[in-house]
Amino acid sequence: MFDDLQKKDIDHDLILAFAYGDRKAAQQLTERLMPKMYAHAYFRLGNIADAEDVTQEAFFTIMAISSKMETREGASFHLALSCSE
Repeated sequence: MFDDLQKKDIDHDLILAFAYGDRKAAQQLTERLMPKMYAHAYFRLGNIADAEDVTQEAFFTIMAISSKMETREGASFHLALSCSE
């Protein structure tokens, strides 16, 4: 349970840093979440190419809107990502 809380704190910090334009945080967040997002997309779509496309598009969308996020919206973003686990 402590590990889960620690991971959520790390994700929260990464999301906030990412929202404020930290490229290293973006890379770390991508490395942490991309495999989960891909697995979820593949499970839903059943096709490797489609799952890769959806995952990549999702991250492009996240990066495009990240500069517009505020701290409060970052928390909502974190909640949305947590629901996909």
